[in-house]
Amino acid sequence: MADPLHPGLNLRRVETRDLALDHFLTTLPEGAGVATQEEAYTHLALTDPNARLLPERPSVSTGACFVLLDRDFPDSARLQEYGGAFAGLVSERRYLLVARSGGILLYRLAGRCR
Repeated sequence: MADPLHPGLNLRRVETRDLALDHFLTTLPEGAGVATQEEAYTHLALTDPNARLLPERPSVSTGACFVLLDRDFPDSARLQEYGGAFAGLVSERRYLLVARSGGILLYRLAGRCR
């Protein structure tokens, strides 16, 4: 049986990478439709009803206006599950990089966002 708290993974001291992510999240457009991995989602979902997790399966399209990836959390399950599929969307220029801070990358859907 899995432990939903994942002691040692999600319950730990605040690190420099956490502070960098918190700061970056304050720069996002208010109420933006952002798909992201677990680390950022837990912060965004408190105030942004349009925040959602990246899909679990590569065959599922995200469709979010923005996608935020934080490479400073490489053990993120969603980054591991969906990272390759999202890299394909970037190479097809369906998502364009619009901001970067260290390992934090923000992409915007090409064309109009819904």
